[in-house]
Amino acid sequence: MHPSKLVRWMVGAIVMVGAVTSGAAQPSSQFLSEFQAGTDAYRLGQYAEARAHLERAMAIEPSLPGPPRFLAAVDAAESKWADCVAHARTAIIANPASSEIVATRKLHDDCRAALDRPAFTGDFADGGALAVETNIAGAVITIGGLRAGASPLAPKAMALGKVEVTASKAGWKTASGTATIIPGVVTDLELTLAEDPATLTVDTNPTEPTEGWVRVDAPAGATITFDSTALALDDRGRYQLPVGEHQLEVTAPGYLPYRRTVKVERGQELKIAVPRDSTAGRAARRQKGMIALGAAAGLGVLGTVTGWLAFDAADDARDWAELERLRPNTVPLSETVAQAPLHTRAEIQARADRSHTLAIVSGVSVVASLAALGAGIYFLAKLPADAPVEIGPTVGDGWGVSIRGAL
Repeated sequence: MHPSKLVRWMVGAIVMVGAVTSGAAQPSSQFLSEFQAGTDAYRLGQYAEARAHLERAMAIEPSLPGPPRFLAAVDAAESKWADCVAHARTAIIANPASSEIVATRKLHDDCRAALDRPAFTGDFADGGALAVETNIAGAVITIGGLRAGASPLAPKAMALGKVEVTASKAGWKTASGTATIIPGVVTDLELTLAEDPATLTVDTNPTEPTEGWVRVDAPAGATITFDSTALALDDRGRYQLPVGEHQLEVTAPGYLPYRRTVKVERGQELKIAVPRDSTAGRAARRQKGMIALGAAAGLGVLGTVTGWLAFDAADDARDWAELERLRPNTVPLSETVAQAPLHTRAEIQARADRSHTLAIVSGVSVVASLAALGAGIYFLAKLPADAPVEIGPTVGDGWGVSIRGAL
């Protein structure tokens, strides 16, 4: 054998022995041959051949971590995630102190993630973790006789070793199982609950909803009725009602009545927050709204009047200027003045300035009127639903704004 080939063979043999031993006796040559062939085939992407060699190696030396670790890698390459998790666990159990333990745990966690199982975010310390899933959500999970939560149970830190787990829920038979917690990874346990015929009830109309709940957040001392009937609260502070629509009414001293239609659905809880709309607040809004509307009307009239005056002054200034421009020079001034009064340049400019000033006042008045109108509508629109207000223009002998409602 060529010396360089001999050196490579010896180094490979040393690495192989380190990868598959756990401080015990030297593996057999048959095991080393199968294991080497399996790892070589894996690196070449020949997964079926790799699996066959690695499974034979694992059968020869089932206590060594090397074959199951590489089998987990083959499983991951072929997207066989559940098999990957199982083989990685076998490798970890075989030698938790292996030099490859970090890579093996990562392979295990990656395959769990591919199965869409929740990750553990706590500290393993010297132990592991347990996650429990059931075919029925909300089952009560007990671990070692102690209640741990409801399914699906998120990964929970546990000490190493075997634990007894049960899942129970009303109407279902209790399911139990045993899980072995191994270091540094999450152990998943799936329990299947079967229906308990002894607790089943006959539903003559299973498609017809029956009841739901309404939780009402109302002022202290409020009187709450559904369909004109006062109901008692359950132990969770809710009203239990048949499925369908109901008329809710809430009355409280110092507050405006609150009414609305609520739709109750089977098994669902509806939360209603009653507005704290006081009678004093309503009166204040009404007063502000009326003041704002009155101001809008006054400013609107002012804007209209000053607008017409501005137009009139502008017409006067333009007519006067045109008249003086066309006044004939060949006729005595006394004769033309008798026909049309004389207007000086200063008078014409003063008339034009008056028109400009009135136009500014008109524009500002109109803008202020619109702002006041908007404020009035805002305050009145905030009145409760049982006191509607309608605001609109009026036409007829004059113009203005009409307001109708409970003011």
